[in-house]
Amino acid sequence: MAEYVNIGYGDSKAKITAIGLGTWKIPNDSESGIAAIRHGISLGINFVDTAEMYGNEELVGKAIKGLENVFLATKVSPSHFRYEDLIKACESSLKRLAKKSIWLYQLHWPNNRVPIEETMHAMERLLDEGKIMNIGVSNFSVEEMVRAQQALDHSKIASNQVEYSISVRDPESELLEFCKKEGIALIAYSPLARGAIFNDKSIMQALSDTGKKYS
Repeated sequence: MAEYVNIGYGDSKAKITAIGLGTWKIPNDSESGIAAIRHGISLGINFVDTAEMYGNEELVGKAIKGLENVFLATKVSPSHFRYEDLIKACESSLKRLAKKSIWLYQLHWPNNRVPIEETMHAMERLLDEGKIMNIGVSNFSVEEMVRAQQALDHSKIASNQVEYSISVRDPESELLEFCKKEGIALIAYSPLARGAIFNDKSIMQALSDTGKKYS
């Protein structure tokens, strides 16, 4: 049975499978990429994550077209954090994804050259207009999350997506506890350490032992 986590607020809150599908490095013209996404969904995964920076939003849109109960997340690039640029970037993502609304729209990386107030006001406008359903961030520190939340007038940050794996444990120092306290979902990317764990014999043995224990 699949495990689920709750992400979002109010009517936009949803039960998401604990394992999602990341689409980084899948080319926009990859038929095998479409097949992989659809296969994952057929196995019960209901969360798909992409980004305008990945250059494959059109592919992701094709892969999930016509499928119900698939929760889609994408990210806006830091170069588009100015108010009008962010609005246009979201509208472009909607067109590429062939969607009327994005379930989770995330700031891909912090950008200290643009006032966070300007960026979050644009995010809140998109939320109010129904173009996005939840506001998320990615690669934000606790301090950056606090400033981003303070810049919102009437909504809350739903999630922070960061690198977190058995090899990369940085979120455990402060971020994980903060997110738990604030009711913010922490979404882990590269949970297999970009494949590095497969070269670590001790980790592979531990995974094998765990698999045998629960199989």
